[in-house]
Amino acid sequence: MDPILQQGVAHHLAGRLAEAATFYRRALELHPDDPVALHLQGVLLGQTGDAEAAVEWIRRAIAIDPNVASYHANLAEFLRRLGKTRDALDACQRAIALSPELASLHNNLGLVQIDLGDAGQAEAAFRRAIQIAPGYAEALGNLGNLLRDAGRLNEALDCCQRAVSLQPDNPAAHNNLGLVLRQCGRLEEAVGEFQETLRLDPGHPLARPNLSIALSELGKLDEALAACRATAATEPRSAVVHNNLGVILKKTGDLDGALAELSRGLELDPGDAQTCANLGNALRDAGQIPDAIAALRRAVALDPRSAAIHGNLLWALWFDPDCNSEQILAEHRLWNQRHARPLKNPHRRPPSDRDPNRRLRIGYVSPDFRLHSVGGFLLPLLENHDKKNVEIFCYADVARGDDVTARLAASADVWRPTVHLCDADLAQLIVADKIDILVDLAMHTTGNRLLVFARQVAPVQATYLAYPGTTGLTAIGYRISDRYIENPPPSPCTQEEGRGEGSYAEQTLCLPHCFWCYRPIVPAPPVGPCPAQKSGYVTFACFNNFAKVGPAVQELWAGILAATPGSRLVVLSPAGTHRRRMIERFARRGVADDRLQFVAPVPHGQYFQRFSDVDICLDPFPFAGGTTSLDGLWMGVPLITLAGATPVGRGGVSILSNLGLEELIARSPDEYLALATRLATDGPRLHTLRRTLRPRMRAAPITDARRFAADLEAVFRQMWTRRIQQPLFSGTGAG
Repeated sequence: MDPILQQGVAHHLAGRLAEAATFYRRALELHPDDPVALHLQGVLLGQTGDAEAAVEWIRRAIAIDPNVASYHANLAEFLRRLGKTRDALDACQRAIALSPELASLHNNLGLVQIDLGDAGQAEAAFRRAIQIAPGYAEALGNLGNLLRDAGRLNEALDCCQRAVSLQPDNPAAHNNLGLVLRQCGRLEEAVGEFQETLRLDPGHPLARPNLSIALSELGKLDEALAACRATAATEPRSAVVHNNLGVILKKTGDLDGALAELSRGLELDPGDAQTCANLGNALRDAGQIPDAIAALRRAVALDPRSAAIHGNLLWALWFDPDCNSEQILAEHRLWNQRHARPLKNPHRRPPSDRDPNRRLRIGYVSPDFRLHSVGGFLLPLLENHDKKNVEIFCYADVARGDDVTARLAASADVWRPTVHLCDADLAQLIVADKIDILVDLAMHTTGNRLLVFARQVAPVQATYLAYPGTTGLTAIGYRISDRYIENPPPSPCTQEEGRGEGSYAEQTLCLPHCFWCYRPIVPAPPVGPCPAQKSGYVTFACFNNFAKVGPAVQELWAGILAATPGSRLVVLSPAGTHRRRMIERFARRGVADDRLQFVAPVPHGQYFQRFSDVDICLDPFPFAGGTTSLDGLWMGVPLITLAGATPVGRGGVSILSNLGLEELIARSPDEYLALATRLATDGPRLHTLRRTLRPRMRAAPITDARRFAADLEAVFRQMWTRRIQQPLFSGTGAG
């Protein structure tokens, strides 16, 4: 090598780029066609930010000497930076053809394949790099990230742990490991890895935001908020940081702060679908349903491949009073077409044993086997299943278990923690367990595994409990409901298996009594006297999610207070300007702001006590209450409900019908107002209901867990009998 060029290389390797540039120019003046000098000049220009010039100089070197692998490899890198991914792929492949045993070239090829969206080829390239050089930590980290994004968490964890063991002082390796641990639900360990990343590199651009999110998921919201605000102070133009801050503020109950941060994040990166979706979810929680749906539609347009983001939109549609069942079903069918149908097995797994009376293997799939409304409804069911007739498998996507998780696990025959499993691996596990009937308990709520059901992993598949809606999946054959929620009740099914009726993709099978089996999830205090007896005025309340309290609901409630002198209304709501908007709406109806009280969520023990200060609960619409309605009735508080047009609007109808209290069900908003005001002025009736509601519930099917379990088992047996009467293999969509 020319001595002048050697000096330039020495400066270059030492990081003295300006000095290196001087020597490279001098060398090129003496030897303008030296490919080594041309290549080095290109690399230097690329490192100083001029990728276009880098490509031009390196191509000149290749034109003179096309047989040097490093020239093509560096050309590929700068082409990647310019977004010329196809050209970068060609350059990578030329480099590998020249030096097929150079591990770094295969690693670079993997990065280009990721840019092209070809995860399979990227994985093959990273694995080839590791095969050539088993101690190649960077390739292990890249493979780990790829596997993590694919949900293959066990494999990703192995790769990232190996990378850290090879390079314990590499901050990127610790950050990657933290990300996998977080997705596996091992949050304490994830926090430790992010903290180690920051110890090694205090300026790491991703570790602090990752740390803040992991802390928030651990419930350490104050620490999470402090970490995120510290990052925002040093990186005020980071869209990721503003998104994370918005997510954490939403968890703390600061919806205004969350909306401001998410909006700022979207301003900085208008193409970030996840930030847009998070903004939509926050708007939903603030009761701004049209704005929420608009934001979520935009998020879906930005990332049409995200099943989760599209699912957020589906969930929000149920809250919109202007969205009818046909429109909701159409969007659900689009979700199925886009995300589920490509995974569908054209031939369902046939029953392994077609005996109609044998013990059935029932699999329940949920992220909510915990202190959650779904977990609460499952407890009496699992504890009362007849284990001679059914064997219960629970596939639990629970990152942080609690006492309810432990009780549910003890009631199952087989408990499978699955939070670390990707959809494909979970599907394989369910097939290996030979499940007969697989039951989704999440629908389109957070953490669902509908893409497992899309693979047709059980002979019969059904959905139940999350809410009485539809999944939209043709791979799920049945939805379980009751005859009060369905309006009108479905007739005995005579349609082809897998074809839903009316507003649903699935066939509906109705339980004979109630959709839910109720037992307080924590011990409830004794029922006290009507608070109106002491206060002299009636207190109405709604402790449902504020997303259900839209403008139409508020207008009707304002009318109730205006027609009931001296009455008060207590509403569960996070802090924010949506409270002020509600106060202003009531003021326009002549209701002073001191008659409205807003309360924040509290632990379950305190939550039950709140009903002691309430005379009448008001059910929201178009999405009625379920758990909250039952809790209030258990505490002796009557419920006024409006029979809705969609199934999610008829939970109160089901509950009150089961209790023989149909007189509290309104068929129109005017009747709702009349029922509420009439009951508010009927002290003896309020007193009688207060005294008799809990005994009434104890005597009703709604709390008879043994009968409920038997009813549900009968529905399962009906599904099974229908399935075994079909041909061994079928391409239809029935679950």
